[in-house]
Amino acid sequence: MLEQVKHVLRHCFIKYLYAQHRWNIAGNKVEQRIGWRSTCSTSLFQKVEQAQPL
Repeated sequence: MLEQVKHVLRHCFIKYLYAQHRWNIAGNKVEQRIGWRSTCSTSLFQKVEQAQPL
C-alpha cells in the first residue's frame, strides 16, 4: 500500500513539474494552479501529504 502511495505521489509531482514548466512558458499561471489541484488533490494524496510531507 505504501509503495502504491509513493508511486502516486511521485507521478503526481512529476506531472506537476512538467505542467508548471509548460504553463510558465505559456504564461498561464492560473491554469497551472487549477491543473495541479485537479490532478493531485485527491483525498488519498491529501492524507499522505499530511502524514509525511515530501
